[in-house]
Amino acid sequence: MLRILVDFLSGIIRVLAVLCIVGGPVVGYIQSAEMDAQPWEGALIGFAAGFLVAVVVGGLLASIILIENHLRVLADAQVEKAKQPVKEEKSEEESAMERAERIASYARQYRSQIPQPASAQAAQPEASAEPAAEAPTEGVADQAKQSSN
Repeated sequence: MLRILVDFLSGIIRVLAVLCIVGGPVVGYIQSAEMDAQPWEGALIGFAAGFLVAVVVGGLLASIILIENHLRVLADAQVEKAKQPVKEEKSEEESAMERAERIASYARQYRSQIPQPASAQAAQPEASAEPAAEAPTEGVADQAKQSSN
């Protein structure tokens, strides 16, 4: 019910502000004869006075409504948070196991990207040279078979 009243009040503020801004020049125009001023001067003074009243009264009420809306959002968030189940805290052993599993998974995933030590890099060219040396010997054996045929 309170929310309906607050929403209704915010609508009334808009209407009040328009009435003050439009009504100010009308009242100023009517009262210009008593102020010994031209009618347009009275309308201008009335517009300024109506605008000032609309800003002060409407702005104050709008600020209060804005604060209420923010408090409503915070209260709704607290209610939603209270409805969610509380997560159980893990023991140190369980958290250490999960951390170790994450590290192992990371190592498996990026194993090919891990830089190799210098001794492992030196062993790789020797291993790659052996198949290259075997390839010509196979080719030579194939040539020998073809020449004998």
